[in-house]
Amino acid sequence: MTGAKIRELRPAAHAEDGLQKLETAVRTLETLAINADEIRAFLKLPESARLAVLRHSETMAQMCLELASREAIANAGGPVR
Repeated sequence: MTGAKIRELRPAAHAEDGLQKLETAVRTLETLAINADEIRAFLKLPESARLAVLRHSETMAQMCLELASREAIANAGGPVR
């Protein structure tokens, strides 16, 4: 069998899976390109600082979301923070 015939025999789901993986790779590369300067700056940090950021990033993100929520409530005339 030739390579073309094998491709014709593959189920459509197999082709769809491959297409999804390629689309994911494209989105990843686009995200990396958009954030290249920030990524380079992060990589220039000392190792201990990078580890601290990675270790506490989820907690910091939660704190920022909570602060934004409180500010939105205050701006809407709710309780002052």
